Amino acid sequence: MPDSQVALKIAAWTAIIGLAFLRWRSISRIFFKPEIVLLFAYAAIAGLSALWSEVPAFSGGAAFGLFAYGALACIVVVDLREETVIRLFVWTLVAFICAGIIGAVAAPNITWLTGSLDESEAGTRLQGFAGHPNVFGQFAAILILMVMTARREGFISRPICYVILALSVATILATGSRTAIVALLIAWGLVACRTSRFGGGVAIVILGALAFALVLAACGALPDIVGLFGKLSRTGRESEILTLTGRTDLWDIAWTHILQRPFFGWGYFGTEQLFTNSVDPMFADQAKHAHNMFLQSLISVGFLGSLPGFAYVSLLISRFVSDPDPTRDRIILLVLVSGFGEPGIFGMPVMETFFFYWILVRETAKRLPPQGCHFEQAIDFAAQPPVRPAKAFTDSMKPIR
Repeated sequence: MPDSQVALKIAAWTAIIGLAFLRWRSISRIFFKPEIVLLFAYAAIAGLSALWSEVPAFSGGAAFGLFAYGALACIVVVDLREETVIRLFVWTLVAFICAGIIGAVAAPNITWLTGSLDESEAGTRLQGFAGHPNVFGQFAAILILMVMTARREGFISRPICYVILALSVATILATGSRTAIVALLIAWGLVACRTSRFGGGVAIVILGALAFALVLAACGALPDIVGLFGKLSRTGRESEILTLTGRTDLWDIAWTHILQRPFFGWGYFGTEQLFTNSVDPMFADQAKHAHNMFLQSLISVGFLGSLPGFAYVSLLISRFVSDPDPTRDRIILLVLVSGFGEPGIFGMPVMETFFFYWILVRETAKRLPPQGCHFEQAIDFAAQPPVRPAKAFTDSMKPIR
């Protein structure tokens, strides 16, 4: 039987899809663009996978969430100006993080969590009301990227920007989410290097350092750095870093099951039992998914079922080079890098899923309107039939009344 949280999600998703039907006339103008078709094709395959899933109700419900967040992204892009959207994102995330911080004092038994796997000696980690420290860290990382976008566009003042950044950084540190920290640094650093006049020099230095390290390794002169890994881990054990906190073991389990059903998988995100049956029972609570968004998609809907999802991810990656956009590129890089350690956008629909879908729909919409035109007006213009040259000439000859 679904609990109250699941019932609330289903009710919210149903309301969103109902609203999308009411707004269909506006949404339909972007709905049949390739990016949006791929988005909903992946959601449709996820829904169909309920037919062969071990937990059909769960797979069908997760697919329903994909449809809902895709529809919500379409509504947001069509009906709201980007300034309004960014302001809403920033202040909603600020409110959620502040609620988690307040809860850390008022309800510590809910908002703090002991470290994953066998990390009791590593202390507790802040999870707020997000359900897991890594998820709460992801909230804070996205807030940092969005507030920097808001500051760049002049939507918030410099002092407010600094206050929010300080709050977000403190939150990430309290969560202990190395996934969020690494993803944030890479997302910010790559875009900053691309736009900086020193970007080429930085790339050369990095490549030179890697080449030098390879030469040392080939000569057997590379120092033993295994001991350093223990200092970087939360528990002091080198294996925690070398196995990415046990993730490499889960990747091996996932790949074994992927080869058993390579075409359409085991059912969308209905693979928890596969993992829990393959690990020591003491780790069953942490081994609920592949901890990798690409492997999670493959084990869920297989190689064929994953094609639409991998296609729209590849499309956005290609535009990092062909059509730079700081807001889009930072969010995409954050999702991709963190996706190497978490199920990400191919897992249970969460806040990160909606942000990614908003980026995807936004990327579609910005190619439709004439530059400088509000989207709602522009799609009306784009929907009009082309004017024939002869009619345009005769109309221009009519006297002005």
